[in-house]
Amino acid sequence: MGKKLISLLICVMISAVALLGCSQSRNLEIVGEWVPTTATINGTRVRYDELGAGDDEFKFIFYENGNCKATIAGITEDAPYTFNDTAVDIEINGQSHKLLYENGSLTLSLNYSEGYTAVTFVRVSEN
Repeated sequence: MGKKLISLLICVMISAVALLGCSQSRNLEIVGEWVPTTATINGTRVRYDELGAGDDEFKFIFYENGNCKATIAGITEDAPYTFNDTAVDIEINGQSHKLLYENGSLTLSLNYSEGYTAVTFVRVSEN
């Protein structure tokens, strides 16, 4: 009975390590630095550089280990994320955000009292 229990525990540990490796390799699709290219503000789409916002206002740097460096409105924080092939779930400063992933771009939607803004990001480098 003892050998069976030890064998079972070894199988469970190997499976856990294998699953951990799979989730990290899944992240490779988004690993790297992402910068904004367009913004949709209350239904009007503009190029991000037309907004006059600095390059350091919005950016994401995703790491393979499930952590990232997120910059929103000029404030940078380290944050954990989860990628599921269609979206990135991330918690920044106690708030949950979802970035939709489609055709190699990420879109972050924000609701302000003045209206709705969606910022679209593309990857410029892989880390």
